[in-house]
Amino acid sequence: MNLLSHFLGWLFSGKHATRTRRSAVWFGLFLCSGLILTALSCSEKKSTTESDGDDTDDPSVIIDVDPPVTGFIYNLGVSFAPWNRSSNRAGDFLFSAAERKVFREFGDSLRTSTGRLPCFEYRLPKEVSIRAIANGVVERAGPHPGGTDAELAMVCTDDPQWEIIYSHLTNVRFAAGDTVRAGDVLGNPGAWNASLGRVAILLKKFTTGLAYCPISHLRSDLATGMCSNIAQHMRDWESFKGDATLYDEKNQTASGCRVESLPPTYTDEKPTFAIYNLGVTFAPFNAATKRAGDFIFNTSYGKVFYEFAAVVSAGGGTTKELPTFEYKIRKDASVFAVADGKVLFKTYQQDTQDYEMLVQSIYDEDWAVCYDHVKNPRFAVNDIVATGDTLGSPGTWDANLGRFEISVNNIKTSTSYCPFCYFDEATSALYQAKVAQHIAEIEAFLGNASLYDEAHHIYPGCRKESMNN
Repeated sequence: MNLLSHFLGWLFSGKHATRTRRSAVWFGLFLCSGLILTALSCSEKKSTTESDGDDTDDPSVIIDVDPPVTGFIYNLGVSFAPWNRSSNRAGDFLFSAAERKVFREFGDSLRTSTGRLPCFEYRLPKEVSIRAIANGVVERAGPHPGGTDAELAMVCTDDPQWEIIYSHLTNVRFAAGDTVRAGDVLGNPGAWNASLGRVAILLKKFTTGLAYCPISHLRSDLATGMCSNIAQHMRDWESFKGDATLYDEKNQTASGCRVESLPPTYTDEKPTFAIYNLGVTFAPFNAATKRAGDFIFNTSYGKVFYEFAAVVSAGGGTTKELPTFEYKIRKDASVFAVADGKVLFKTYQQDTQDYEMLVQSIYDEDWAVCYDHVKNPRFAVNDIVATGDTLGSPGTWDANLGRFEISVNNIKTSTSYCPFCYFDEATSALYQAKVAQHIAEIEAFLGNASLYDEAHHIYPGCRKESMNN
């Protein structure tokens, strides 16, 4: 520092004043060049140090390197969300008691044949938008082999060894050769029943010819959230159905996967004719209100539920057997459909001043449900009726009670059946228990343990399996 001060003093002394400006410029350049060389040297040294990895042992240096993203599936095609108990919605799903499952996992047992389901299958409202789960190019688009809706197949552009097949679509928006981005709307679900649609998504590997569970190929940066959503859905559905064993989660290889891979061919499950409820509400007897669902217990009313093949007076000292479930219920009750169907006819009955409706199954035209004594009907001939739809209100029995009947009929053979002969397997035991409880409670209330002769019932509330009309 003393040397620098001495030099500057000499430079700006009077003796050298004439050269001061020129010397100052040269001195400035001298200093700048030193600084530039020093900076370059430090930069080179830093670059060399970083490339050599010499500072990796320095705890003050933090190296944040994101792991590479693997997988090519960006979403699950539909929205999963927690179950809203007030609306029975869960994302794109509508929880329906008539369904065994609305999300069928990879490897679910096939009910109509041996084997397992090699895809994800969703049963959900028909207006839901179905989205592409990955980027791809459409290789084919056309009718589904079953002939009722459409199928779309595409090759994954992120990994061309994979094919993604979307089955049971309507209103398809893409054609062969089109490029599709993950998240693009492909169309809507095809028909499953009167109230729900369905779509199936199958992931197939060209090199092995097998179908694989999509969960194993989710993008690694998104997988945790999507797996959590599926796990939540399965728990919610089991809670809704009251059956914690439906998905057997503990034996799944991943959320929604019973196995990793399967042969890709299977027999499509189709809806069949079935009964899903009893048309009115059965509930435990409330001693305070004297009600049991839609029924009112009163000693003067006697039996308010007439079982299938119940023996009643036919007038003139004769008797007959009823080919129906017949209910005497509160007048302000609503009566509802027990199965999906199409209104075949609706007839006004002058003597009882109410309607009789015959609703033919949309899955098997040999079967129909007859609803007798309906007031204020909400459906016309050719209308589609969905399970659980309110048909109207009960006809009149007397000043205090309404009246309503259901009969399950094979219209080809002119035979009526006990409803439990064709009840939905998943809920039959539940409704049988409701009927059995009603019978026990009304017998106790009336003090007549032989009112129904349960010992000879083939099902609760059914003295016979069938009757010829």
